[in-house]
Amino acid sequence: MTEYDLGPNGAQILAADLLAAQAGDVADQLHALSGELMIVDTPGQVELFAFREASNHLIEVLGRNQAAIIYLFDPMLSRSPSGFVSQMLLSSIVEFRLGLPTKNFLSKSDLLDPEELEKILEWSERLRNPRDGFV
Repeated sequence: MTEYDLGPNGAQILAADLLAAQAGDVADQLHALSGELMIVDTPGQVELFAFREASNHLIEVLGRNQAAIIYLFDPMLSRSPSGFVSQMLLSSIVEFRLGLPTKNFLSKSDLLDPEELEKILEWSERLRNPRDGFV
């Protein structure tokens, strides 16, 4: 940050762009690892990953045909209908923007009361069957 005279947001953008510029080297190192499945964690700020062209470049170099998105839902935000739907919309935007299959997962579900978890699971099921209504 000091070297480039950037604040936290600018530093994250620069880091993402520098990573994309080194995508070939990153891909070589990742492909050298063994295993059937590899999960690459990206920054938690959705706009940094979803709306920068650097992300599409990185996906292409790593192998778009082998990629998918795991979208993590925040458990506290998921407790209200508006928070849950907001996360569904963000997940859909990321899926549409990056053109990758996407699966949503509720992170840290152990932080929720059993009743809250049941409510969230019910909303999730209703979204699979929209004719049943939502709230």
